[in-house]
Amino acid sequence: MSAGIIGEPMVIVIALTAVAGFMTPNLLEFMVVYRVFFWLLGSVMGLVGIGTGIFIMMTQLISTETFGIPILSSFSKNELKDTLVRFPLWSLKHRPESIAKDNVRKQGES
Repeated sequence: MSAGIIGEPMVIVIALTAVAGFMTPNLLEFMVVYRVFFWLLGSVMGLVGIGTGIFIMMTQLISTETFGIPILSSFSKNELKDTLVRFPLWSLKHRPESIAKDNVRKQGES
């Protein structure tokens, strides 16, 4: 099977990108803004511009809150057990500090 001018892997990647674009339509505007922002910084300042863009984006993410809770609060030192790698449920005895102020023990734990 031949795709013609472009190779088969490229057709698969483009198809997956299109499907992923339809799955997250609400984020499309922000992705376009960030893509143009990084493109401009990279074209004007090179690698330093890309680094500056990442710094600005991370600063914006750190300061953003949803329902009064910072978006990146789960990446704090005390809550890393349930962030990138999920620990077993028996080791997660307490609720995240950013969510539960008074009731910190999980249900079923004594």
